[in-house]
Amino acid sequence: MDLTQCDQAWVAVQVRPRQEFVASRVLRGKGYEEFVPSYSSKRKWSDRTKEIITPLFSGDVFCKLDKKVPYPVISTPGVIRIVGPGGRIAPIADSEIEAIRLATNSGCSIQPCDYLNIGDRIRITSGPLQGREDFLISVRAATAWSYP
Repeated sequence: MDLTQCDQAWVAVQVRPRQEFVASRVLRGKGYEEFVPSYSSKRKWSDRTKEIITPLFSGDVFCKLDKKVPYPVISTPGVIRIVGPGGRIAPIADSEIEAIRLATNSGCSIQPCDYLNIGDRIRITSGPLQGREDFLISVRAATAWSYP
C-alpha cells in the first residue's frame, strides 16, 4: 500500500460479537494498522477463577485505512460495517486513538461504564487523561465513548 498520510484515517469497524480479536488479527495480516483497546477482568466459575482480556468497546475494532478504498476492510471475515452516519466513513482523530492507547497502557484499572446517559458531560478526574472533558454521544452494549 503506497498511501499518503492525508488519504489514511482511523475508523471504528463494527464486528460480530466476540470477534474483535479475530478480525483484528486478519486486518493486521492484510497490512492494516489496527487497535482493539482491552482490559483485564476476573471471571469466576463454580470451579475456578480466571483472568481474561476483554475488548473495552464491545463489537468494535479501530483500523487505519485508505478512505478511498475501504473494501478490503469491509470484506474481512467478522466485519459488519465501518461505523459512520448514512453509510459514510466517519474518521476518528489520531489524537483520540492515542488518548485511548494512553489510557489502556497506563496501568490504571479501565472498564466499560454502564451508568451514563447520552448527553452527560464526562470529566476525567485522575490518571493519564486527567482534565479531559467531553459529551457522551453514544451508548451501546454497556460501553460508552464519544467523539469531540
